[in-house]
Amino acid sequence: MNITFMNPVAEKMTGWKEQQAQGQPVGRIVRISKGAGGPLIDDLLQFDINENLHSSVERSLVLHGHHTALFDVQLAVSPLRTLKDEPIGIVLVLQDVSKSRELMRKLSYSASHDLLTGLSNRGSFESSLKKALNLTATQRQPHGLAFIDLDHFKAINDTAGHAAGDELLRQISALMQENIRNSDRLARLGGDEFALILFDCPQEEGLATLQHLVDKINDFKFIWEGNAYRIGASAGMTQINDANITGSEYMAQADMACYIAKHNGRGRVYKYEPAQKTATAHTSGAIPPEDHQSGTEVSR
Repeated sequence: MNITFMNPVAEKMTGWKEQQAQGQPVGRIVRISKGAGGPLIDDLLQFDINENLHSSVERSLVLHGHHTALFDVQLAVSPLRTLKDEPIGIVLVLQDVSKSRELMRKLSYSASHDLLTGLSNRGSFESSLKKALNLTATQRQPHGLAFIDLDHFKAINDTAGHAAGDELLRQISALMQENIRNSDRLARLGGDEFALILFDCPQEEGLATLQHLVDKINDFKFIWEGNAYRIGASAGMTQINDANITGSEYMAQADMACYIAKHNGRGRVYKYEPAQKTATAHTSGAIPPEDHQSGTEVSR
């Protein structure tokens, strides 16, 4: 396991000249970790090419060059043996795959994120919803599921143009992201429609968080080309507490609650309650929904 030969590419990647590396333990010259900040691998023989190792570990290997850069690498170890099958050394092959891995990371990001706002897209959000339902089924965790719809967004798009609308969506997305927990999942479903999963969150806490988001949006002043614009948000929330209900049903509940909030005064939060035939406004000045609508309003 001491180095006897290095080609010019190995010298460039490791940062060691062959004459400096000769006789040195391979682990001192070739420093490879699992991920850029992960632990160093102390047994390179596990990557014996004859063992056909193709694992998530292999796809995350990083070479730490000596006073040089970090390289994403693929690694193969070929044992050298005598005719009597006695081990006499190894050939260690490192391939720089930094560009291809960066491309794969970008493709993976694009497939799961909204490119305008950087939030999760609908497909990624639906995967998170499946995760929430699984946690409800296995650990009985309750979660909050909310739909958030911007008020008066079309007016800004029509008045100031689509570039202004895009910038507004970016700023509102950042505003909401700053006011939720790292464990929560915020997504842009399309247009000015957003969805939020509050993982492991009791109902009252979820409603308070959602109301805080709506208040932040209602108070937000958007500046574009010297002009100030005001928007608002309407939101509906349902509680995920029954794993027998499908994700699409929960999304329909949150969508319905958001629809009621938007069409009964806007700028407020509405809680979905399927068993309740009428709704009660908790504060003065709120517009009560029609008798056939189900839910409870939460408003400033």
